[in-house]
Formats: sequence, structure tokens, C-alpha cells
Amino acid sequence: MLRIFTVEYDPIKKSFDDSELSAFLAGKSMISIEKRSFMQNSRFS
Repeated sequence: MLRIFTVEYDPIKKSFDDSELSAFLAGKSMISIEKRSFMQNSRFS
């Protein structure tokens, strides 16, 4: 099974709000994680 999650960058906090993702993943096991960041119009997406 493959799942792709997108976490939006918050330019005010200068971080990614992954609280919902962390809550979803609590108690689950993962095989692998890949992180990617993309810039669009000088903003992270």
C-alpha cells in the first residue's frame, strides 16, 4: 500500500505543521519515508 501526504509550509512559523499527520500515524508502523520540498513562486509547496 502506498500513501502520499502533503504537509503545507507555514511561512509565518517557518515550519511545517505536521500535527494532523503525526496524530494519524500514531500507533502505525511505516516501512519507509521520503521527504521532498518544492518551491513555487518563491514559496515552499
